[in-house]
Amino acid sequence: MEQHTKKQVAQADLRSPLGKVRKLSFLSILISLLSLNPLKSEYGYAAEAKKTVAITQIVAHPSLNMAKEGILSALKQNGFEVGKNLTVLNESAQGDIAQASMIAKKFVSLKPDVIIPISTPSAQTVLKAAQGSKIPVVFSSVSDPVAAGLVKDLRERNGEIVGVTDTPAISEAVGMMKTLLPNLKKLGLLYNAAESNSVRAIQLLKEHVGSSLTLTEATVPSSMMLADAFRSLVNKKVQAIFIPMDNTVNSAITQIIKLALENSIPLFSCDPINVEMGAFACFGSSQFSVGEKTGALVARILKGEKLENLRVETPDHATVFVNRSTAKKLGIQIPSLFKGEKIQYYD
Repeated sequence: MEQHTKKQVAQADLRSPLGKVRKLSFLSILISLLSLNPLKSEYGYAAEAKKTVAITQIVAHPSLNMAKEGILSALKQNGFEVGKNLTVLNESAQGDIAQASMIAKKFVSLKPDVIIPISTPSAQTVLKAAQGSKIPVVFSSVSDPVAAGLVKDLRERNGEIVGVTDTPAISEAVGMMKTLLPNLKKLGLLYNAAESNSVRAIQLLKEHVGSSLTLTEATVPSSMMLADAFRSLVNKKVQAIFIPMDNTVNSAITQIIKLALENSIPLFSCDPINVEMGAFACFGSSQFSVGEKTGALVARILKGEKLENLRVETPDHATVFVNRSTAKKLGIQIPSLFKGEKIQYYD
């Protein structure tokens, strides 16, 4: 019998149909192995390392939308860009807690790299749904994560959730209102008593105000009742109205601003974007900046940093925002005390 060398046998095997299949299989394996160690991308990490984040918010209103824009901006600055190496799942619960819970469960089942709930109700539902899943949760725009039951204290590193607060600086806000309206004696409060973040803000405001102001409250369970609640405050002769970082109120902020101007009522907010839209004034931080800090935390996790090494952060800077056009319509003169301060004006 003719003897064949190992090389000849191997060549004959590759020419056979079965050999071609083996060759293709080998090439497939080789390509797969090579893809595990690609060249570095322009951002300094593996180009094929596509990540997925899931963003959910309790309702789509300007403040929370601005926070989301800040998140995506920070992610892009850190090398994670939608359409290139980042997939973003995004859903709003449209103010429905039951829907928020369903979205949270859905996102957990999809196993994204990070879930980002924007607002207190969304953070609460996501944390509950994500327990035991080991999916990092990074919240944004939560006024009081301790009162909301998300963390025990702001220094806690529990390995389950971190995020960025937008806690209103109530003492500064009270001082601002009294400075802008020296004759203010009766202040109206408009909020949803079912939102723990709003309840906490109103509680703090009451503590800071003491007996210096008479407070009149109007609480609403849904945005459909806001107009009637606003008018009830007007009928009770309040001189100004304060709204906390309340999702129910902010979901109809355009309507509230319109009512305030029609009734010549100064509207104080905790969110600069409301002032830009026509509210009178606020002391606070931009929701875009809150989102940026949130996005930076998310980027650190996507790059491999452990959640337990991170903790809750707060915005870097807060200031007074005043809408001069609204002040003019209301016939309010900006006190000289404010004119030398670092104030951001909208016209």
